[in-house]
Amino acid sequence: MLEYELVDAVFREGKSKLFLKRCLPLILMSALLQCVIDDLSAKANHPDDMQADVTHYNQQIKTILQQHCVTCHGSAEQKAMLRLDVLDPSFSGAAAETWHDVLNRLNLGDMPPEDQPPLPSPARRKLIEWIRKNLDEIARKRTGTINQTTLRRLNRDEYNNTLRDLLGIELDYAQDLPPDASSPDGFKNNGASLGVSPLQIEYYLKAARRALEKAIVEGPAPKVYKHQIKESAASSGRNGQVVSKRMLPQGKFLGRIQQYPREGEFVVRVMAGASVPEGMGVPRMSVSLGLRSDTQSPVKTMDVVDVHNPESEKKLYEFRGRIEEYPLPGHNPKFPGITITVANIYEDGLKTPKPRKFKPIAFTSDQKKLVTAAVKRNTLRLPDFDDKKPSSKLVSTTKTTLAKLQRQVEELRLISPKNPNLTDLAYRRFDLAQSIEKEADLLGEIASSLSEDEDHFIGLYRSVNRSLLNDREQLVEQFGAITPIDRKTKQFADPEPAGPPRSTLVIDYLEFEGPLYTSWPPAHHVRLLPPFDGSERDRAQAAIKSFMNRAYRRPVDDQDVLPVLTVYDQIRPASPSFEEAMRETFAMVLISPEFLYLVEPTGDKSRPLEQHELASRLSYFLWSTMPDDELRRLAHSGDLKNTSALEQQVRTMIADPRADNFIHHFTDQWLDLAGLDRVAINPNYYPDFDERLKPMMKQETRAFFGEVLRKDLSALNLIDSDFMMLNEMLAKHYGIPRGKDYPKGGELQPVRISPGEQRGGLLTQASFLMINSDGEDSHPIRRAVWLLDRLLGDPPAPPPPDVPELNSEQPDFAKLSLKEQLELHRTKAACNDCHRGIDPWGIAFESLDAVGLRRESVKRRVGGGIIKSDMDDNAILPDGSTITGVQALKDYLLKNEQDRFAKAIVTKILSYALGRSLVLDDRRTVENLVNSFQQNRYVLSDLIVAIVQSEAFQSK
Repeated sequence: MLEYELVDAVFREGKSKLFLKRCLPLILMSALLQCVIDDLSAKANHPDDMQADVTHYNQQIKTILQQHCVTCHGSAEQKAMLRLDVLDPSFSGAAAETWHDVLNRLNLGDMPPEDQPPLPSPARRKLIEWIRKNLDEIARKRTGTINQTTLRRLNRDEYNNTLRDLLGIELDYAQDLPPDASSPDGFKNNGASLGVSPLQIEYYLKAARRALEKAIVEGPAPKVYKHQIKESAASSGRNGQVVSKRMLPQGKFLGRIQQYPREGEFVVRVMAGASVPEGMGVPRMSVSLGLRSDTQSPVKTMDVVDVHNPESEKKLYEFRGRIEEYPLPGHNPKFPGITITVANIYEDGLKTPKPRKFKPIAFTSDQKKLVTAAVKRNTLRLPDFDDKKPSSKLVSTTKTTLAKLQRQVEELRLISPKNPNLTDLAYRRFDLAQSIEKEADLLGEIASSLSEDEDHFIGLYRSVNRSLLNDREQLVEQFGAITPIDRKTKQFADPEPAGPPRSTLVIDYLEFEGPLYTSWPPAHHVRLLPPFDGSERDRAQAAIKSFMNRAYRRPVDDQDVLPVLTVYDQIRPASPSFEEAMRETFAMVLISPEFLYLVEPTGDKSRPLEQHELASRLSYFLWSTMPDDELRRLAHSGDLKNTSALEQQVRTMIADPRADNFIHHFTDQWLDLAGLDRVAINPNYYPDFDERLKPMMKQETRAFFGEVLRKDLSALNLIDSDFMMLNEMLAKHYGIPRGKDYPKGGELQPVRISPGEQRGGLLTQASFLMINSDGEDSHPIRRAVWLLDRLLGDPPAPPPPDVPELNSEQPDFAKLSLKEQLELHRTKAACNDCHRGIDPWGIAFESLDAVGLRRESVKRRVGGGIIKSDMDDNAILPDGSTITGVQALKDYLLKNEQDRFAKAIVTKILSYALGRSLVLDDRRTVENLVNSFQQNRYVLSDLIVAIVQSEAFQSK
């Protein structure tokens, strides 16, 4: 209570509002967090007092160890950094975990190794039974005790998703937060790895205030800006990319907007269709928004979609975002406004036709005189001004622009729409569109200077010039088939360029509208501060309780609400408005431990999770966010206690799009897909490699795991399958032959493959192969360690600090194949023990290069050049089995390693679900889950249901 007393003293002394805003939240957070930490410290785990029976050890087990194990794991030598002669036979402390590892090695037949005398069956049986008996005794003694982390902070993704769902606004709330550390298992949701610092609390406070500034609004409804753009604002992009409404691959359409909101949700709508030649893929439409300038400008992509519908059946595509999340110009920019770019990013490998040369349409002297006279007669005029008048300079600029615009109209009147000089017509169409845009901008400036409504003023202008405007619009419509092109670029392309037919994106128009709201205040504001019949303080109390119920992910009582309400009482007198006081009060909630952490029960004894605790654990497991209203309702009603109701809810959650969070984060962290960003592909080795493939490779692996999960396929498909998840670009990369289900766009879809392709499963995906390469060549050791660790749950021991490098004084060592280099490396005693159990698993992948393509020979850097050497993927596995190539390896795994694979999958998903590393006490849980997983045909959804229904998941 010391911190709260300090706060009261501060208020009594009349500290400034600045202190309240900056210091009070940190004091409160410190107090709340310290309470939780003190509670955990006071209830620390009791040391295990279990002492195993050592008599049997001294009489029998010790003899077995000395005869068969201590030679490699004793005082003289400690292979795999394991010493058994001094390992505590009472199984106390960390020794129990080590004995558990020894048991696993014995069960797998890894101890003793092949070059040592085998362990006689009676001795093996005695040793295994002794270890298992003592492990069971420890588990029995520990039943009901707490030995796991109970306080787990939300990681960046969970925090971002939770704020989004709590406040109802899509923003990047975690942009300033430091990256999350990974646990030894590779997961970023492990409580032991998720610390917090005072500086991080300041970032949380900053994020909370920024979020609440958007969520709780004040003042009148903001102006809504609506624009429809039918013509592109320029004729050519950089690198000769033609800009028009008919976009060949790499073509663009630019929509420039002068007036737009500075914050709030907006929508861009594009009326589009596609022209797709036979055998070609569909156009891929990318929509981005950013600055307008004459140089490379910052932009951000809103989304990318495939356009399948034909141009004769155009449909409206919608893209939404928050405008403040996109690059916007600053004050008094050189190029005001923003640009919406619609692009066809489909790759067909064809070149765009080169621009043609230009000759302008010539006018006779008589025609020029006609134009001059018509300009004087037909130039549009401004409405009469009343008392207020715009500046003379603005009026002069506007009249000059209108005269120039009328000259362009009168010249166009003398030209036939069928004139063969399409180049000049295209330039004139562009110039006219630019002048009309400038006309609108200047009229808006005049209306602003007169403090008049812009729409009203433009209506007056149109009324004064109605017949002339109608005439202009009819004239422009006659040239509607001509694609506008910027005169400054001196480039031209026909509406349908000569050459082979190509997949073309065709749009009619694009629209911009924002900010979006159906009522004011908007729904997200009303949910936080609902209308209330009563005093302002009563309204604050009701809003605080409702907000805390959702933020804390459990029902709160008056004792929970009182400290926060006290903060409101102290803040309100110094706040300019009720809304401002509530923003600051809610910010206190958003930096409290009960929001930032998944706070679960503490104490010496385990107990079942309460319903809302279970709902939170389930939601963060599968959705990486807070429980939604339905899940909270189930928790409140107690339905999650019902086994069948809980199973139905889990399956519903897996089918929900929000489960993409589980698929994305679990797959990335389990398989280390972030490694793709660490590998730089050497263009000297792979000159045709396209860097855009990297994110697609990551998406392929995620989509493959998601397909196995959601279609209830056997998880053995992760080892080998008869399908891949591909888009057109990936299919071309892999060299997949075209078939009836060959992908035709950028979206990933299942593609059946023939057995001859040998491409199914994770082990032939480019993501795994590239991650475990050096960007030039394959890396058998990395690939082997990845396989043993990620898919078989049996990572090799880390190399000793004095391990020699993979090199040799032997002449022409670099010219040897990697397999030959490894064989030479294993002749060193210090290397052989480890590498004979690792290398064969990686050598089987030698037919696949650094970017995942098949090869017959291996490129290798020698001196300053690159040579080719023979490819050898023949390997002898540790059990003596001989295999050739990756398909033989997959066949071996399916036949001989299903148990290790099943245990690895169970262990990884269970660790992710619990948010902690597994310990010895989880042994029985893992064994039971493995048995049910295998009995249920390796179906991942059944495994997830079993995990959620397990005692480990439902208790703490």
